[in-house]
Amino acid sequence: MNPYLPIRKVPLDYNGVKSSAFSVQMNHPSPTMVADWKECGVVGNSYMLLPNEEVKQAAKQVAEELTAQAEGRRVNFEHLVFVQVDNE
Repeated sequence: MNPYLPIRKVPLDYNGVKSSAFSVQMNHPSPTMVADWKECGVVGNSYMLLPNEEVKQAAKQVAEELTAQAEGRRVNFEHLVFVQVDNE
């Protein structure tokens, strides 16, 4: 599974009755290029959903702003380590 697939959080409802829960969905690639959204979880209203690509970009920006020293795929801060993991 590609950890950088598009994701979204959408409201749940049944016959017009809205739930307090939300569906987390991933857009899986299809040969016809038609969106193929599949549910991968259910969360509450206050759950913040951040795409992995945005998290990766934010971590890179933080590392650059802190003038961290890059060592291969690891970026070391004083007591924290960011490790980029690819599941491909």
